[in-house]
Amino acid sequence: MLAAFRAIPQRAVRETYTASKTTCFQVRHIRTSSNNSQKSTNGSSSFSILGLSAGIGALVWCVSDLQSQSHSSLAAQAAVLADTSLQQQQQQQQSNLLLAFKSRVPVKALAPIGACQFTATPQAVQLLDKARVNHNTSLLRFACPNRNAPLNLSTCACILAKAQVSLDDGVTTRTVLRPYTPISTNDQVGSFDLLVKVCIVYCIVLLCVAYTINHFLLFYFVYVYVYFVFILLLIPCVVLHVTHTFSQPISQLIINLTINYQSQHYDKGKMSQHLLNLKVGDKLEFLHGPRNVKIQYPFKAKHIGMIVGGTGITPMIQALHAILGDTKSDSRVTLLYGSRTSEDILGKEILDFWQRRYPHRLEVVHVLSEEPEDSPWQGRRGFISKRLIEQTLPPPTKGQNVMIFVCGPPALYEIFCGPQDEPLLTGILYDVGYHESQVYKF
Repeated sequence: MLAAFRAIPQRAVRETYTASKTTCFQVRHIRTSSNNSQKSTNGSSSFSILGLSAGIGALVWCVSDLQSQSHSSLAAQAAVLADTSLQQQQQQQQSNLLLAFKSRVPVKALAPIGACQFTATPQAVQLLDKARVNHNTSLLRFACPNRNAPLNLSTCACILAKAQVSLDDGVTTRTVLRPYTPISTNDQVGSFDLLVKVCIVYCIVLLCVAYTINHFLLFYFVYVYVYFVFILLLIPCVVLHVTHTFSQPISQLIINLTINYQSQHYDKGKMSQHLLNLKVGDKLEFLHGPRNVKIQYPFKAKHIGMIVGGTGITPMIQALHAILGDTKSDSRVTLLYGSRTSEDILGKEILDFWQRRYPHRLEVVHVLSEEPEDSPWQGRRGFISKRLIEQTLPPPTKGQNVMIFVCGPPALYEIFCGPQDEPLLTGILYDVGYHESQVYKF
């Protein structure tokens, strides 16, 4: 009652109090003025009745206003509860999707080439669910064209996402095609999962400069040192010698800075931004062709090395599903995974889970280039270097028992094995001694 009384507007209370006070005064006046004329008494009585009516009307208005406010408050509380319930339901769905991703057991579920539900003709499918993995990456689950069958994508193959996206001017649109490798396998019926990271455009000039420094200085130093050993060239020789001594760390620094920058700014991020802006229920077109098929399982090598950067982990997760999910195989995998910080490691939970489950078959070496010095990270810091490759990956002398998979942004290919679309092997893997037949560019 006290709360209800407090909710009555103060102005209405004052008006009611004034009207009641006037009424009481008029009643006392009638009792003490019995000798007045009948006309005066009738006028006073009429005035008293009007005052009483005004007081009652004010009270009725206050009660009505209080009921209206109560109904509005209850409606607002109901809306808040509904929103909270919806948010909790969405969070529960996201947690279920993430939990299924992080604790997924490797499964060898192979499909022949050409069996994929997507073909060269784009097909629009619905986004069923989505969940945020970290600050710039999300997990998206799409429906298959046939909800009663798996995607039937061959090992490590990719599908192409197609969308109309707006350019920087906000008016012009263009069609964008972007390859994605699902992280789910063919044991998942009716849907498939994509791991999507936001990125934008980069410049590869620093990469070319770094690679030139690494090879040109050695040649130039030897040339100068052999043919011009006179005092006038003594100082340039010393400078070149010192520069060559540090050329590998300098070039490696520039290379990895380029890779890191590109990982954040790849392809202007138009498609990835479009994907992350999709809402559950929206549709997106996908297609698949023979050019999107990579090497197929079973892999012939006994020891497989992987060099990965950024979202390049997704085809490797597909390969690891087939390798570790094959209970009859004893092949081993060593994965070198370069990231900027510990928060940027995609799929770390599932890789850690698999490494604990298969300690003799999987070794994952994370290398972080920009991890804060005061962080609790206990792993390697710096960059994937020639020395690290020689220390951890299977040596090229093992011949056919060795395979090296490379996947990541274009700069990663440039430095480790040469451009993705060129069969010629160059870069650090060539310097280590690997042959073209041992290296596979995803």
